Amino acid sequence: MKRIIYAFSLVISVLVLFSSCDKSQRTYAAELKAEKLLIEDYIKRNEIKVVDEMPSDDAFLQDENLYYKSTSGLYYRLEKPGVGTDTVDYKVKIQAKYYEYTLTVPADTSNYWDTSVYPYPYEFLLSGTNIGFREAITYMKKSRAEAKLIIPSKLGLNSSVVTPYGYKIQIQFRKDVIPE
Repeated sequence: MKRIIYAFSLVISVLVLFSSCDKSQRTYAAELKAEKLLIEDYIKRNEIKVVDEMPSDDAFLQDENLYYKSTSGLYYRLEKPGVGTDTVDYKVKIQAKYYEYTLTVPADTSNYWDTSVYPYPYEFLLSGTNIGFREAITYMKKSRAEAKLIIPSKLGLNSSVVTPYGYKIQIQFRKDVIPE
């Protein structure tokens, strides 16, 4: 009986040991390389034209595949210029609605565009959001501006997870500002 228990325990131990050795685990460097390839593939699949100097608002409106790639690695495309005289400020509350999607085929999408899925609106100070949103919002400048973004993991909400995301985002500035 002891031999049966011993043999059973040995088999279970070996199975546990080998099941924890997952060959699909990659190094962080390999994950970053895969992320770069995924972004490049997404750009190719969607016939995106990437430039390294910020185009004018009119240039974005004339070419629906034009994206600006910043030095940080953010890909930005203005869809609709904002309206009014309000401009982005670190003390003004920003309300955003957006679609978040993976760059894979098919894309996994999270909808933050309306209240049926998540509380609306997502509200924050410019200093209180991810680096990618912060940079994009400074380019958007005005209320009701809309943009499309490709945010690599290093600029996203969780830089320890190597997954780039695409976004369609619209912003609105709240009139009440945070007191100093």
